[in-house]
Amino acid sequence: MSATANGTVFRPNPNQILNVFTIDGSQYTFASSVATPLPPFQAVTATINYDYPDQLIANRFYDGSVQGGQLNIQLDNGVRITATVEPPIDVGRFQGQGHWEVEQGD
Repeated sequence: MSATANGTVFRPNPNQILNVFTIDGSQYTFASSVATPLPPFQAVTATINYDYPDQLIANRFYDGSVQGGQLNIQLDNGVRITATVEPPIDVGRFQGQGHWEVEQGD
């Protein structure tokens, strides 16, 4: 993955993770459902790794894990999201699917 951007990650409810990034002035949100309920957490700083913005559209399946407070999400098209979460939790592996929403900047 050649491009990166910073953003935030938070869990608004036990079965959802929101991943929000600003890329070239636009806000990209990966709203993902989680098959297994997760405890509360948030990450002030998250990083997304991708090759080109067209990867950040449509519905995607993903594999994820939180181990020692380190969140890793790998989308089925190679995009990767990483973050250090607070509080530092350890829930192991989880899977789900999500969709990208894009709000164009001015």
